Amino acid sequence: MKRQLSVADVISLTGIHFNGLMASQTPNDIRLLAENVKLLPSSGLYLEIGTRDGFSATTALLANLFIDVYSVDIDENCGDKALSYLDEIASLSRLGNYYAPDEWELKERFHFLPGDSVEVSKGWNKPIDFLFIDGDHSEEGCTRDANAWMPFLKCGAILGFHDYIFWEHEKMKVKTAVDKLMMATNAYYFLGASEQIALFRKKGE
Repeated sequence: MKRQLSVADVISLTGIHFNGLMASQTPNDIRLLAENVKLLPSSGLYLEIGTRDGFSATTALLANLFIDVYSVDIDENCGDKALSYLDEIASLSRLGNYYAPDEWELKERFHFLPGDSVEVSKGWNKPIDFLFIDGDHSEEGCTRDANAWMPFLKCGAILGFHDYIFWEHEKMKVKTAVDKLMMATNAYYFLGASEQIALFRKKGE
């Protein structure tokens, strides 16, 4: 029987990844993501747009050991990067006797989908419990990703956006895109935010 990890465990294992001086995930980002992924049902499905090196996907995989995680990226090399990071997490966890990484089935539950997000969505047919969008950060690109994947969200599902809070500038318009999306519908309510992440929940019928 798998023993679920605590949010503190997830933060400890994932840590912070730095790209220059910008952290991909802060501890509060990891906490917010992990706390909400942990609430998904055991048959739940988490899907993200924008794999990068696999940090958000890994947070989801560790936060709930009973869900499948799908990750879409136009860069086909991101799949290997994510798998490499999962290997690092497993190796790190073996330094002590507290964790049992072989029981987590990280690689078995991780599914990489290479290609353009909208094109990939055309072949998708599964309901989604948690959609996390971290792809094209332009207003047009973020809106395009959201419109392609939001129809697959279950009632009560979570919709998340990365780089919503502090990174708005000429080429990054996530907040602008999200605010317009949310103003155009009454189907979602604001769930919570951290330094870089904003979460919304789809209302029930």
